[in-house]
Amino acid sequence: MESVEWGIRPSHCSVGLAGDREQGTRHRTLETGLAMSRLRLVLLHVLMGRRSSSGQRCCWTKARAMTAALHLHRHRLSRITPCLYLSDGVAAGNAQLLAANRITTVVNVSLELANMFHPGIEYLRIPVADIPTARISACFNSVADLIRSVGERGGRTLVHCAAGVSRSATICIAYLMKHHAMSLASAHAWVRSCRPIIRPNNGFWRQLIHYEYLLFGINTVHMVHSPFGMIPDIYEREARMMMF
Repeated sequence: MESVEWGIRPSHCSVGLAGDREQGTRHRTLETGLAMSRLRLVLLHVLMGRRSSSGQRCCWTKARAMTAALHLHRHRLSRITPCLYLSDGVAAGNAQLLAANRITTVVNVSLELANMFHPGIEYLRIPVADIPTARISACFNSVADLIRSVGERGGRTLVHCAAGVSRSATICIAYLMKHHAMSLASAHAWVRSCRPIIRPNNGFWRQLIHYEYLLFGINTVHMVHSPFGMIPDIYEREARMMMF
C-alpha cells in the first residue's frame, strides 16, 4: 500500500488512554452524550418488554429497541483512540466523514463489502466472515502493527466491517491489548464505552481470550454457561437481567 501523509502531528497519537479518560469531556461530543442517555432508555424498554405478559409484545419491544440502538450509533465513526476509529460500512464509505475525522487508512474487515476508494486514503481489505469459525485472529498482529505504524506517521486508521459490531470491534480490542497493554476485559470495556453496540461473536471471543493469554499469560475473561448458551462472563449480569 502506498504511504499517504496528511500532516497530522504524531504527538496526537502519543496520548495514552488514561489521558483520554481525563480529557474525555473535551473529546466526546454532545451527540454521544445524548445518545448514551437514549440508549439507556432503550435498554430499559427491553427489560420492561421482557416482563410483559404478552410474548408478542415482548418480541416487538425488543426488536424496536435493537433498531433504535443501532440507529443511534451505527452510521457514525466511533473514536477509540486519537489514531483509531471504528464504524460500519456505510460510514466508512462517507467521504465527508472520513475527511472530517482526517482518516488516512481504512481497514475493511469483511467478505461482503468492497472498498469504496477515496483519494489520499490507503485501503486494506481483510476477508473475514462474521461467523464463530472464522479465523480472525490470523490478522490480529498484522493489523495491530499497521494501526500503530499509521499513528506513528501522524495518520489515523478507520477499522470497519458491515455493522461495526463484531469483526471491527474484535480488531480494535486486539490492538488495544497488544499496543496499549490493556487486559481483554479493560479493552472491551473501553471500546464498548466508545461504541455501545459492539458485540463480538462467541468464536471471536474465544480467539481474543487465547490472544490475551499469549500476550500476558493470564485471562481476565472466560466463557461460561448461561441460559442463552456459552457467553463471556462479562455478559453474565446482562443475561441475568434479561431473565426477569
